[in-house]
Amino acid sequence: MVLPEPRKVTLSRLEVNFLRVLRETQLMASGARTPNWTLDKLVRCRRLLVLYGSQTGTAEEVAERIAREARRRRYWPVVMQMNSADVPDLRGTFPFLQADEPASLSSDARSTMLEIFQEVPGHVSKSYACGEEGNLQLSLPAMALQNLKYGLQIEPSSLLQGELDCKETTSDQPMAGQSFDSLPSGVAKNVTASKIGVKGCQDNESDRIEEFENMNESIDACTLVESDAFFNKLCLRLPPLCVIYVAATTGQGDDPDNMKDFFARLWGQRRHRHLLKGIKFGVLALGDSSYQKFNYSGKRLNNLLQYLGATPLLNIGLADDQHDLGPDFIVDAWLAELWMKLATIYPLPDDVSPITQHALPPPRFRVEFLDDAPSGSDSDGVSVPPDDGENDGVSVPLGSVEGEFVACPLTKLERVTATDHFQDVRLVEFDVSSINYRHKPGDVLYIRPENLPTHVKEFLSVTGFEGSRRFRLQPTDENANIKEMPPWLLRGCSVEQCVTKYLDIMSVPKRYFFELLSFFTTDELEKEKFLEFSSAAGQQDMYDYCNRPKRSIVEVLADFRHTNKNIPFEYLFDVVPRLKPRAYSIASSSAMLPKKAQVLIAVVNYRTILKRPRLGVCSNWITTLSLGHPVFVSVKKGSLKFPLPNLEVVVTSRGEERTSSTSPHPQASMSSQTQLPPVIMIAPGTGVAPFRSYIQECVALGLNSRMLLFFGCRSKSKDFFFEEEWRRYRDVLEIYTAFSRDQEDKIYVQHRIRDDAQRLWTLINEDKAQVFFAGNAKRVPIDVSEALTDVCMYGLCDQKLADAYMKNELGKRYQTETWA
Repeated sequence: MVLPEPRKVTLSRLEVNFLRVLRETQLMASGARTPNWTLDKLVRCRRLLVLYGSQTGTAEEVAERIAREARRRRYWPVVMQMNSADVPDLRGTFPFLQADEPASLSSDARSTMLEIFQEVPGHVSKSYACGEEGNLQLSLPAMALQNLKYGLQIEPSSLLQGELDCKETTSDQPMAGQSFDSLPSGVAKNVTASKIGVKGCQDNESDRIEEFENMNESIDACTLVESDAFFNKLCLRLPPLCVIYVAATTGQGDDPDNMKDFFARLWGQRRHRHLLKGIKFGVLALGDSSYQKFNYSGKRLNNLLQYLGATPLLNIGLADDQHDLGPDFIVDAWLAELWMKLATIYPLPDDVSPITQHALPPPRFRVEFLDDAPSGSDSDGVSVPPDDGENDGVSVPLGSVEGEFVACPLTKLERVTATDHFQDVRLVEFDVSSINYRHKPGDVLYIRPENLPTHVKEFLSVTGFEGSRRFRLQPTDENANIKEMPPWLLRGCSVEQCVTKYLDIMSVPKRYFFELLSFFTTDELEKEKFLEFSSAAGQQDMYDYCNRPKRSIVEVLADFRHTNKNIPFEYLFDVVPRLKPRAYSIASSSAMLPKKAQVLIAVVNYRTILKRPRLGVCSNWITTLSLGHPVFVSVKKGSLKFPLPNLEVVVTSRGEERTSSTSPHPQASMSSQTQLPPVIMIAPGTGVAPFRSYIQECVALGLNSRMLLFFGCRSKSKDFFFEEEWRRYRDVLEIYTAFSRDQEDKIYVQHRIRDDAQRLWTLINEDKAQVFFAGNAKRVPIDVSEALTDVCMYGLCDQKLADAYMKNELGKRYQTETWA
């Protein structure tokens, strides 16, 4: 028998030492070896990657909650949008550490190793300055050594054998070694230089890597001295202990915008079945069971991760907005299981315990009050503009851009319900000529609202904050995502401006709100109530107090007089959530109304058991504006996909390419003879908005489409939206109305669907019509789905066949857009 030839080890001394530190760090982070580090270093190595895909901000809030709970358990959470992450973030820069030790490093791995040295103080000099007699001088940062009198001397083969030959020497001799985890603590951090006998100087990076390969013969000892910067960079290159995904689902089972690219990258790697081998993960899906594809995005991601070899730490969590207690009902139980399993796999050392719930977590932002700075400048000498209302850093000129939002003028604010009708619905129009993207039917307009002045005044009175004081914010977490923060918060603004434009003071408070308040109250009874509301056992009581009557943050603070004026200002941004944009389906066509975008907004004003009415923030704020007022808006693709022919790319005489996404729709590129499938649209109330956009599009472009609209409202004379407009389209549009209050027996859209079952079955079965529903997410979507099933029953005369047809055949052509 011929024994296999042992593999040739070609690792340089530097590479051996580097891999040794990587391996040791992983073992200590996982709890497999007892670390002898500072607590800060231990936490840095216990890294969890928390990725979220969020359309409305809910998944981001859950991700931040996971990060808070992780810090209490001595983990180091890194929170990112999914699109910001790539495969190396999931499996680490050196995935071979999951397998056998390498005989050599790839060029990519060696380049990365060199990058780590070059990114920190005491790095390997990029210029490779020549020393005396042509020797190369290198400054090598420490890898887990605690004093200059200790060194590490490793033979290349020792890494493979798992042993170190360590010898102690005096400080005036060449550095000898001591084992990685048996060094004294509390000693100084230093960097030293060591002359290494490498002839000449190299400027080309590939040549430098080759120099490192050949260092095995010339290095007598490496001086490795502790460096925090190196340690932090190193930890970020290692695989996280676990990757936690928080995935929301939008529309027809679609991924959120900030998740689509990430999923596409993983999907493109699906031929590598072991791409994520050894990586532990958990998926928490957030969805709404009123949608057909409930939590589809999270389920699909969970399946793909397992297909790529990743190991699920626990079953996928399927949170549901429709539950009485909201998604927290599932989130609480899922997180409890996650922390239990992580604690079992990655235990803390015996002398380290989690941070108690009674310890106040640090705030997310540092606050600097600019009033305290010398006149005309802040503490950094930066000019601070005066608060004169015109040059306050917050005023909005038309066309201003903040992130994805553009300040567009309000051009129409028309009431479309009768003046004596209880519901005030407005047709709101903006001039969106400053936005390059030309919206299509089904797209959504996001509006960034402000709080009403009366609510702002009440909040400042309840909390005792001085509205005229100016301040600026700085994140306390170096990994904080500040892209979505308005720049004026970082430059400086007044407290009143911040409360008006940034804080959601009229939202219903959540658990973490009460958890924080428990630290600020001076009354034991109030503290007891806060702790009850923030516990899992107290969720029903919190629901009855907050969610059922829709009690706002302002009202809750007013109820607790021993707390409301004790909130430190730096914690205000942890206590009160960010004011989120509101989404509205666009109700107009850019082909019919170029440079305009219209939305249909129902002004929210209703009563609960509380004395004062509940007012919608955005809808009521809009009604106070005058025409021409700038409003920050953004246009995004919606979930409804209507059948439309693809627009041709038209090249102009100037050589410019014009398409539907960047220019008004050219009529010449459309054929009026293009046959589109029939479209059946079902719309109670303001759900008609996206369908008006599609109908206008087809009319403006002269498309050959059969369109049926089932519209429901209370009364023909009170809230029949766009009645005159529908009459003008009668040659291309069939409209079926259901006025629920105009007769003794209430009639809804589902009744009209059943009444016309024969006509609908022909369109659905023979002509392959596409069916759309848009409206409230409560009971109506279920009633409409049952009515469509009855239409299938009419044609198939068998309930089982009808159910199967509805699910497998029509279900592929049935799209819904619902909201709470």
